Amino acid sequence: MNHTWVEGSILARGATATVYRGAPGQVIKKLNPGVPAVLIEWEAAAASAAHEAGVPTPALIDHDAASLTFEWVPGVWLEDAIGEAPGDPAQWVGSVLAEAHMHIREAVAPTSLKEVHSLLSILIDHGPLEPEPKARAFAALAALPRGQQLCHGDLHPRNILWNAAAPVVPWRVIDWSDGARGPAAADIARTRVLLEGVHFYVAPERREDDRAFFDSVTEAYLAATHAHAPTALAESDSWLGVVRAARLTDSPPEGEERALRARLSEIGWM
Repeated sequence: MNHTWVEGSILARGATATVYRGAPGQVIKKLNPGVPAVLIEWEAAAASAAHEAGVPTPALIDHDAASLTFEWVPGVWLEDAIGEAPGDPAQWVGSVLAEAHMHIREAVAPTSLKEVHSLLSILIDHGPLEPEPKARAFAALAALPRGQQLCHGDLHPRNILWNAAAPVVPWRVIDWSDGARGPAAADIARTRVLLEGVHFYVAPERREDDRAFFDSVTEAYLAATHAHAPTALAESDSWLGVVRAARLTDSPPEGEERALRARLSEIGWM
């Protein structure tokens, strides 16, 4: 790992933004070309709410129309820290993921945050579903309960930084661009759907190994979540359809898109 701090160098690239080293101790997240500027305000509001609620997450220092400046926290993606796992790596990743999610859902979101229902509605509306399944998704969403808990909206092992030497807890949650206010069950469903598709992002020759690994991660995540919040976990089943419909708008890899459509077909939406 290169420990030299070069201001302006890239730390990470994502679908909507790129993260650069800023002044020492700071990172700057800039939107990629064509990404709506409203995402800056959304992430600033959610990241600030999470930090103020005590969720272990980097502090937001400043933001403008095109970027956010956060404090830099050392660490590696959770899935890249499996060498530090005290036992089975997949079980460890799943349990840490569940622990992070527990901290998030214990926070009450401010009423100023966008609602999960609104976010999912926008995604489904702008997604590739045909009119009939889209109408079914909207009807299902309208029937689901609202909530007041903080939701991350994109919690997976690459949105958790691990640093065993960090104070209090050895992990930090990052990337609050999909943060919202809603029921914990919706956020659990989102993580479940993301874990279903992680293996589609790797080279084909590694796909089956990664699928087996993340199947085990999912089992551990579900087991730990059941111990922490059995009711929310059970309720997350009813959110899976609308979350999968919304996930199609994220332009997932071809294999994941086929799998999502197959799951929607199973419930009669396709």
